[in-house]
Amino acid sequence: MDLHSLRAADPELDRFSAHIQSAAARAAVAWLQRDDAARVAKLTGQRILVTGSAGYLGATLCRAIVGLGAEVPLSLSLS
Repeated sequence: MDLHSLRAADPELDRFSAHIQSAAARAAVAWLQRDDAARVAKLTGQRILVTGSAGYLGATLCRAIVGLGAEVPLSLSLS
């Protein structure tokens, strides 16, 4: 059984997994804003396509990118 199926079958696991993804994205944004502000500034307003954004790592990456001020195309927006 894969993680998608497990999350679909267990609402508590789904909430916990979503919490972990959000926390990881927030931590990445905070770290990058603190330690690499010059690079972060270059992302502001940029449009970035992330392949694999439907997966857990890609979705978390998209959250972090948006948190840094870049744009993820609407067709790939997160739910």
